[in-house]
Amino acid sequence: MEKAFDSVSHDAIFQALEKINISPVIKDYLKFTYAHARTFLCFNGSIKSEPVRPTRGVRQGDPMSPLLFLMLFDRVLSSIPDYEGFHIEGKKINHIAFADDLVLMADSMIGLNNIINKILPALIWSGLNISVEKSATFMWMTDGKRKRVIYDSTSRLSIRNRPVNIFKVDDEFKYLGVIFTPRGRIKYNVDLEEKLRTLQKALLRPQQKMFFLVNNLLPLLYHQLSFAKLYAGSLKKLDIKIRRFVRSVLHLPKDVPSSAFHARVSDGGLGIPSLRWMAPLLAVKRGNEKEHRLLNHEGKQLRTTNAVYRMFKRQWQSTCDGSGLKGSDDVPSAHSWVLDGTSLLSGRDYIS
Repeated sequence: MEKAFDSVSHDAIFQALEKINISPVIKDYLKFTYAHARTFLCFNGSIKSEPVRPTRGVRQGDPMSPLLFLMLFDRVLSSIPDYEGFHIEGKKINHIAFADDLVLMADSMIGLNNIINKILPALIWSGLNISVEKSATFMWMTDGKRKRVIYDSTSRLSIRNRPVNIFKVDDEFKYLGVIFTPRGRIKYNVDLEEKLRTLQKALLRPQQKMFFLVNNLLPLLYHQLSFAKLYAGSLKKLDIKIRRFVRSVLHLPKDVPSSAFHARVSDGGLGIPSLRWMAPLLAVKRGNEKEHRLLNHEGKQLRTTNAVYRMFKRQWQSTCDGSGLKGSDDVPSAHSWVLDGTSLLSGRDYIS
């Protein structure tokens, strides 16, 4: 969509409000808020214009704005005919929408054109517009005789007589932070080493580096990893890079067990999430049941974060170095300083 949140029509919002089952008081309040809003132009600290009444766009920073936009966008999406789309696991899918990102799907270019022809009037009514420059299409065709699929790079979609770009079969594009090609998701190339190098060079205390690693750097990777094609070997290599970084920051000997890094702080570990286990868990939570295969450990499935941390706890506290920490979770506050971002210790005190 083209500047979607700035373009929605207030009149369309008012009409959409009448179609939903909410309190009339709330409807009247929202209508009053938008109908009586005024904008003034100020120069050098003084008002230099007559009041201007905005007629488009939702209010920036207002917690109601996303809800109003989605309410209106749902009305637009309802114009897509149910008979278009294609079947996936017994369900007919013709669109995927997240905020103002929209994917339209059909079983033929004719069907896709039909969807466009139906949705355009609804978009005009709402004040929204498709950004043709930022849109693209791709299409696979079945060859029944040879029992194969063929990539069609010739069938072109037009929107308001403007041709839409066609992806080449290996062109990469990003949707909701995940990189795809027309062939599907690509293997996620994690730029972890560069991120770790930047954190290593930062003028921070060891305690601060550990805090940012766990609370900022690693969470940056979770979204794409949970959607990417996952391989146990690749994830283990990422964990090795993380442990190497921590060993360098904390000057740890090479024989410190891996479980010491990944066990919870309350269990006497360093509390660093293991991507080998966290990424498949997140993928399964998002509905990717295929990644259950990566959650097998000694014949059992680790289906929860707690199960993973219990595994690391057993491994760590069964070693010579960790055996003295049994029962440490009875006094979790005794270890909370390990990843505390506020009660800072000197580098020497923290490492020792």
